[in-house]
Amino acid sequence: QTKGDITKVLETFNVYEKLWKEDRGAAMTAFLETKPDLGSFEEEVRHYDELEQEIEALNDGVPGGALTLDCTKIKATLGTQTLAWKGALSTSLNSKTAGDMQEVNDFCDDLNKRLTRKIVDLEDVRLAMESLKDMRENEIKFDAMMVPIEEGYAMLTKNNVKISKDEAERLDSMRFEWTRMTSNSVELSAELVKIQAPFKEKLITHVQSFQKAQSDFLSDYNIKGPMVS
Repeated sequence: QTKGDITKVLETFNVYEKLWKEDRGAAMTAFLETKPDLGSFEEEVRHYDELEQEIEALNDGVPGGALTLDCTKIKATLGTQTLAWKGALSTSLNSKTAGDMQEVNDFCDDLNKRLTRKIVDLEDVRLAMESLKDMRENEIKFDAMMVPIEEGYAMLTKNNVKISKDEAERLDSMRFEWTRMTSNSVELSAELVKIQAPFKEKLITHVQSFQKAQSDFLSDYNIKGPMVS
């Protein structure tokens, strides 16, 4: 009877079996494939926080027939498992947030180089306008990414996740680089307006020169070409 009572006590811990049965790596991969936002990460962490509190509140000693089963080691093991799950979530959040930050920084770096390129000829004007177009089409998307990135790192710090020095520096400079990019775009737009007239005159001159050269060629071809006998 005592053995059966002890088995029943142990079976009460089966409600937590996901903690040790489920593969954390596979679970995190599947979770990331859902493209979770910061709220989804917070919800998952909150779930394991609640489990941890629930486990901690369990009795250290549970009667099993004539015996009292010492559950302190079981509770400690389950507590360790909840911490491991929260650690896996933190690692996944760090990976996602770092990736998003890299995407924003790469966008800023690329645009800052293109927006500050010296304008010498019409090809430079075309490239400048293309750069402004790229920024305009992607500005809302990347601007909306920055707050979740900052909040994600704040959440990692709150959960005592150590951030590398390089990541911390890139996070600190992200807003600065974004502001520099927008300032460069304003300056470039103003410059294009300023040089519009001279380049327009230059373009008209080039077109007229081309038309004259073409007319001279056709005239010469009609007089001296191979079809003239």
